[in-house]
Amino acid sequence: MHLQYLLSVIAAKEGNTINAVIGQIKKNTPSLKDKTLLVLSQDLDKGVTEEEIKKKYPFDLKVVSEEEIEKAFISNDPKTAVFQLIAVEFGGGTIFAKVVTDTYEGKIYYSEYISTGPTLNGSHLGGTDIQLKPKNFADLGKDRSNITC
Repeated sequence: MHLQYLLSVIAAKEGNTINAVIGQIKKNTPSLKDKTLLVLSQDLDKGVTEEEIKKKYPFDLKVVSEEEIEKAFISNDPKTAVFQLIAVEFGGGTIFAKVVTDTYEGKIYYSEYISTGPTLNGSHLGGTDIQLKPKNFADLGKDRSNITC
């Protein structure tokens, strides 16, 4: 769904498409605080608790199962967003993305790409630590007008 959103942003803009996407993220991010943020439990670093995350992200948040994430996307609830780790096959390897999108339109509220160590069929085999930590939640829902490309 967020790919469709990206394509619509790119199609609507002329010139630097990366700047268009960053511009949309800047515009979208502050409204994230008005949504329930779902986080897949298996995407969290070992031992990280919901309480630890809420110290960094004081808005509505739930750590949930994969089934609950799927239900959220099916429901198209405009008040729900999901923080996901996504494996992106790229140039014979894999890059992992930490992405926050809503479940209604696929609007992107946060995006970070991480070059990792070796992968096999999209599975992380070591190297860079990709799991979500409390610090990854600190800037969500805040004004990010200062980010640039």
